[in-house]
Amino acid sequence: MYTLVIKDKEYSLPEDLPIDKWQEITKFDIGLEFNHKKIISLTFGIPYDEVDIIPNKTIQLLISFIYVMLYPEHKELNKNYMGGEYIQLQSMTLGKFIDMEIYLSEGYNKSIKDIIQTLWGVKPTEEFMISGVWQGIQSFISYRNSLYKNYTNLFGGDDDGYAKTEIKQTTDEIKNIWYDIILTLAEGKFLVIEQVTDKPLISAFNWLAWNKDKMEKQKEELKKNDLQRNNRHI
Repeated sequence: MYTLVIKDKEYSLPEDLPIDKWQEITKFDIGLEFNHKKIISLTFGIPYDEVDIIPNKTIQLLISFIYVMLYPEHKELNKNYMGGEYIQLQSMTLGKFIDMEIYLSEGYNKSIKDIIQTLWGVKPTEEFMISGVWQGIQSFISYRNSLYKNYTNLFGGDDDGYAKTEIKQTTDEIKNIWYDIILTLAEGKFLVIEQVTDKPLISAFNWLAWNKDKMEKQKEELKKNDLQRNNRHI
C-alpha cells in the first residue's frame, strides 16, 4: 500500500474504490491538469489546502497510481460478483442492449450503477468495487463495437466498430433513434413493443439488416422501372 506523508501525517492510497467513491472522483476529468489536486484530495482524503504543498513531480506520480485504480484494465472479468451473474452477451435481448446504449450515452459517471445492474442482474451495494466490475463493462464495450462493425450496412460506422448514429448524439436523440427501430420491428404496433424488446438482439439486427436490404432493392427496382418508362416516352 502506498502512503503519503504531509506535515507528519500519513495518508494511505486505497487499494480499491467503492462505486460511490469512484463516481465522486470521476466527476473531475483526470485528463485535465487543473483537476489533479482535487482528485488527489478526494482519493487520499487529504484536505485540499494541504495538497497545495505537494511537489508537482509527486502529484504526477500520484495521478498515475490513481488512474490505474480508477480504470483497472489489468483485472479479470468477474462473471459471478456480489451475488450477481454476468449477462450472456450472445443471448442479450434487444431491450437490454438499448438500455445499455442509453446508459453509455449518459456517461459512466452518471449511469455506472444502472450499467452494473444490467450486466450482473443485481443492484449495486456499498460493497461493490470498481475493480470487480470494470473489466465486465469493458467486455460489453468490446462486444458492442464488434456488433457495430459486423452491421455497418445497417448502422454505418468505421473500422473500429463505432456507429455513425452515436457520433455527437444527445441521450434524447439516441432514445428516439432506438424507439424508431423498435417501432420498425413492431410494424408500428404499440402493443407489440414489449414482445420486440424481449427478442434476442442478434435476431433483431439480422431482421433489420434483411429488411433494409429488401427496401433498398425495391427502391432500386422502382427507380429502374421509372427510368425505363421515361425512356419509352422519349
